[in-house]
Amino acid sequence: MITLQPVDEIFASWRRCVNIGVDNSASVMSSSINEEGLQNALNENKELVSIFGNLESDFEDLSLERNLVLLLVNSEGLLLKKNAAGS
Repeated sequence: MITLQPVDEIFASWRRCVNIGVDNSASVMSSSINEEGLQNALNENKELVSIFGNLESDFEDLSLERNLVLLLVNSEGLLLKKNAAGS
């Protein structure tokens, strides 16, 4: 297996998303979710949210250097967690 650098990982992820049909021109959906729905989604994805949280410090320098925002969303497009420079 090839070990990719963080920026290469991001681009590779983007290519995979485009290849499976993710619409890169779609705007953010405006949807409301109640607190219970959000908590259920977070609980269903607890392990993934935890892993994402553990990686935040690794992405902090990259976020600052490249002005990136990393978003963790579930399969329905619900934002579970974000990492942005300075947040």
